[in-house]
Amino acid sequence: MANIFPAQAKIHPSFSEPELIVQYFQASGAFATLFQGKPRVRMGAEDLWVYVNQLNIRSQSIASQFAAEFLPSATLQAEYLQTATYLLRVRAIYDRHDIAAAARYAVGLPMAQELAMRQGIFNQSRSMLL
Repeated sequence: MANIFPAQAKIHPSFSEPELIVQYFQASGAFATLFQGKPRVRMGAEDLWVYVNQLNIRSQSIASQFAAEFLPSATLQAEYLQTATYLLRVRAIYDRHDIAAAARYAVGLPMAQELAMRQGIFNQSRSMLL
């Protein structure tokens, strides 16, 4: 990824807005589908696969105005599920020249890079969830 902070030219007299314009994205609400609104972390950092038992329950019933002779029952189906795990990683690359160029835009580059990395992990997690 690049740190792009081009040179600036200003005409005087002029007014410079001291605040930044930052892109915002609408929240998808994808994590609201999870229990307590966040992933439940239970596996180790080096686990490569996840295995889990599943039980599908299909209940049936009958309604009638007379006593039915056939009474339906439930169907239980067990399954064994498995899935690979994925390691999500991002990195930030910058040097003192990038920090100085970002400062001209009133941007703290280390914090901006940290926020960008968090956004990248969140976006990837949301895409995997959806």
